[in-house]
Amino acid sequence: MGAIHRAHLTATAHSRDGLVKVTVGAEGRVERIHLEDGTRQQSAETTARSLMETIRAANASLLKQFQELTAEIVGAESETGRMLMAGLRRRLGEPD
Repeated sequence: MGAIHRAHLTATAHSRDGLVKVTVGAEGRVERIHLEDGTRQQSAETTARSLMETIRAANASLLKQFQELTAEIVGAESETGRMLMAGLRRRLGEPD
């Protein structure tokens, strides 16, 4: 269990149009946001929507990585594995 907490997982996602790139850390916190110059040619609302979608995609990728690591270290169906996954889902605002 400690190895999972110490592992520095990150996940990066790109928006569909490639103008937004977001990296989240192991707790689902946004670590980096990169906006291409093309975002200046679109409305703030469009950029905001794209940013939120990209954050959700990065979090989904993080969840998948965490699930694979949990399965490898403690077993996905073990009590510890289920507890770890539930904790991350809660932090990400995902349903259990």
